[in-house]
Amino acid sequence: MDCEYYKNAQVHLRYHYELDNYKEYSGNFRKYVFKFINGEITAAEALDTINDMLYIHKITLNTDETSYGLILFIVTIVLSLIFIGSSILIVTPRFKPLFKFLPIDFWYVILLGILCHMASVITEYGEVLQYKCQLKIILYSIGYTLILVPFLYKLITNFPEINKNSTLILNNRYIFLSTLVLGDIVLAFINLLSSYGTKTITPDNGKKYQECKMNDTLSKVMLYLIIGYKVLIVLGIGFFCFIEWNIDETKFDIHLSISTIYINILSIIVLIIFKYIKFSNYIVYCILNKIFILIIVLSNYYVFIGIRIAIRLIKKKDDDPFGNIEKFKIKQYVSNSSSPNNTYTSTSSNSGTYNYKKVIGYHYQTSITRSHSQSQTQSQS
Repeated sequence: MDCEYYKNAQVHLRYHYELDNYKEYSGNFRKYVFKFINGEITAAEALDTINDMLYIHKITLNTDETSYGLILFIVTIVLSLIFIGSSILIVTPRFKPLFKFLPIDFWYVILLGILCHMASVITEYGEVLQYKCQLKIILYSIGYTLILVPFLYKLITNFPEINKNSTLILNNRYIFLSTLVLGDIVLAFINLLSSYGTKTITPDNGKKYQECKMNDTLSKVMLYLIIGYKVLIVLGIGFFCFIEWNIDETKFDIHLSISTIYINILSIIVLIIFKYIKFSNYIVYCILNKIFILIIVLSNYYVFIGIRIAIRLIKKKDDDPFGNIEKFKIKQYVSNSSSPNNTYTSTSSNSGTYNYKKVIGYHYQTSITRSHSQSQTQSQS
C-alpha cells in the first residue's frame, strides 16, 4: 500500500529479552515520562532515570559518572607500595629486634597474604565475569592462609611442653606452610570446574549493579569447604592461644596478634550480611564493601607489622616496650628454670577430666621447657 503513515512509523522495540521483568520496566518508564509531562521533574532528570533502568553500573577508572573507581585504584596502589616498602625495614638492624616473634621469612609470607587481599580489589573493576569471581575467591582464600599460617606455626612450636609434633613442625616450617597452602590450591583448582554467573541488583533509585552468583551446587559446596578450611585454622589458633595465653616469652605478641582474628571474623560477618541487603545506591554498596575489606587488610598489617615499626619510630631504644619485655622474659625464664614447672599433673583415672585439667594447667603455665626454647631460637636464627 502507498500509505504515508505506515512508511514513516518509527518502531520502538521492547526489551523483552534484555529485562527480567518487562512489565515493571514499562510501568516505571511511563511513570517518569508522566512526571516530566506534569512538570515534577526536568527532561534531563527523566532521561537519566530511564537510562539507569537499563544501564549496568560498574567500577571503572572513567570519571565521567563517578570518581570512585579512580580513588579506589589510587588507594590500592598507595597502600600496596607502603606494604612493599615497609618490608625492607624488617631486616634492617634498627627494626630487626622487634620481629623476633617469627622467622624473618615468615613476615614476608604475611605481607604476601596481605597483598593478595589488596589484589582482590582489582577483580571488582569492569564487567562481572566468571573468571573474576573465581579469581577473587582464590586470592581471598590463599591470602588468609598466608596471613594465618605463620601465626599458627609459632603457636604450635611454642607449646609449653616439648613434644615430637612441635619439634617436627619447628624443623620443617616450609613443609608445614606448603602443606596448608596446597590445601588452598587443591580447593581452588576444583573450584575452577564450578559455574559462576551474575546477579543483577536493582535498587529503589534504579541504578543497577551486578555481583557474582553461584550457578551450580559445586560452586556452593566449594565455597563452604573453603570457609570451613579457614574456620579450622582459626579454631586451631584459638586453641593454642588459650593454652599459651600466659607464657611470658610470647605473651605480648599473642595478646596483640589475636586481636586481628577478632577483627577479621567481625568484618567477614558484616560482608556476608551485606550480601543480603539491597542498597539504595550502588556507590554506597561498593564503598561499604571496600571499607570492610580495607579494615581487614589494615588491621592485619598494623597488628603483625605496622605496630612494631611504629613503636621503633615513636619511642627511643631505651624506652622500647619490646626491649623491656625481653628483659622481663630473661628474668622470668631464669626464675622458672630453677623452680618446679607450673604444668598440672594428676593421676586421675578419668582421662577426659585429666585432659581438661591438663589444658587448664597449660593455660596458666608461664614458661616453656629449656630445650624446646633453645631449639626455637636456633630454628629462627
